[in-house]
Amino acid sequence: MSSAWHCAHHGDVAPLHVVAPVGERTVDAVAAQARVPLWMLLPPPVGWTLGGVARAGDDRGTVATAAAWSGPSPVGGPADLVVVAEEPGVGLGARLAGLPHVDAGDCVVGAPVERVEARGRPVALWACTGTPDDRIALVGEADAAWLWLVVWPAAAEALFAERLVLTDARERAVPYQPGAASPRLLAS
Repeated sequence: MSSAWHCAHHGDVAPLHVVAPVGERTVDAVAAQARVPLWMLLPPPVGWTLGGVARAGDDRGTVATAAAWSGPSPVGGPADLVVVAEEPGVGLGARLAGLPHVDAGDCVVGAPVERVEARGRPVALWACTGTPDDRIALVGEADAAWLWLVVWPAAAEALFAERLVLTDARERAVPYQPGAASPRLLAS
């Protein structure tokens, strides 16, 4: 007996549970079950809303989390950002990034291109190669887990010109403005 889902390409994978739209109790529930951070933007960029959270795992624990944000792109128009934390080998970040493999190490080359702050520490992020043209994916490591930031459209990468600060919702309540259900999580 197994609680895993089966992927024809990757074998057994952790089941994905998406909660959208969100409420305070749902964010708290996902955070309480997580073995990895549930990274939330604090503060979110002006005009940005939380459109959903997701967790991959079962009753034994959550091995990946995702928070989907939407708001105005710094270069005009709408933009989406999904922040993922996952244990190695889970593959949620790679799936959202549109990559065929599971781990971040398979897609990064060269030097870091961006930085964010996670739990008060700077985190270097590398650009992932091989993502579809409609998005960019950046990946690093924070708190012994992969940290993925996937941004749609690719031009919204200008969002990183702002200082993005990530706070773990497992440690403290994080205020946010709820928004419409994110199609980025629902499509995964």
